[in-house]
Amino acid sequence: EAATRASNGRQTPAHIGTYGRHIRHAEDSPFWGTKLPMTASGGLGWGREYAVVSRSRHSEKHVDRVADGVYQIKKGTRAFIIDGDEGLTLIDTGLPKRAEAFVEGIESIGRSVSDIGAILLTHSHVDHAGNAAQLQADSGAELYCSAADTPAVQGAEKAPTPPFLDRTPLQILKPLFGLMPGPAPAVVDHQIQTGQGSPLPEDLVAYGSPGHTPGHVSYRLERGGGILFVGDAALHKGGRIKRGWFNRSTPDIDQSIRHLAELDFDVACFGHADPIARGASAAFAAYAATL
Repeated sequence: EAATRASNGRQTPAHIGTYGRHIRHAEDSPFWGTKLPMTASGGLGWGREYAVVSRSRHSEKHVDRVADGVYQIKKGTRAFIIDGDEGLTLIDTGLPKRAEAFVEGIESIGRSVSDIGAILLTHSHVDHAGNAAQLQADSGAELYCSAADTPAVQGAEKAPTPPFLDRTPLQILKPLFGLMPGPAPAVVDHQIQTGQGSPLPEDLVAYGSPGHTPGHVSYRLERGGGILFVGDAALHKGGRIKRGWFNRSTPDIDQSIRHLAELDFDVACFGHADPIARGASAAFAAYAATL
């Protein structure tokens, strides 16, 4: 069929239904104004080797506990709160006009927005930088982003189109993506330097993972056996790593996955799937060996 009907009655191209099976919740699609049809059944569960984080008592506030002092904000796409000695650090900020989910989630763990000291972006797409300006203004937090993605975050240029739009026949949708409103411009206080010794909050280290955007960055937290904030460098389904429906096979994307697979971490957090709670680096290594 040429189209499949979304829940709000609007027509969506049929291939979106195919990508939709990788998305646990319809509103996880960051690039479409319409909700996608659900084609997955039952959501993500347990595999033999990889555990996926389950819902927590904070769920009514869009918050799941990932590890001690680490929480997932789940309002469509995923973002993360790190509660540490330097206050709160946010990894990504979700889609625009959803800052209230962060306020409620932060208050549910006994903190307030004024406790946010830093906001770290994995990249400039609207589903990750959407509330950066508002949360920065409300908290006085300092904003971190890669040099390559800074112009888009600051509103000086449009964010690059996601790689899946380079596939035929999806290329015809690129002009539509360019017409979509971006996030409110935010002031980047720090352009991230990747690797050990980079001046980041807590015990975070930034690792360049370009491909999804030219300046895409992933972060590793030295806590609980190592926690990797993947962003959109990859995805997983049932604990098995994939490039993700939003990516495609390119030298940069595949090399970034290989690079992340070399790191030591037990937990992996993603922009469009619930975290892998154990054995995450082994899952990355298994997939990287196939590339």
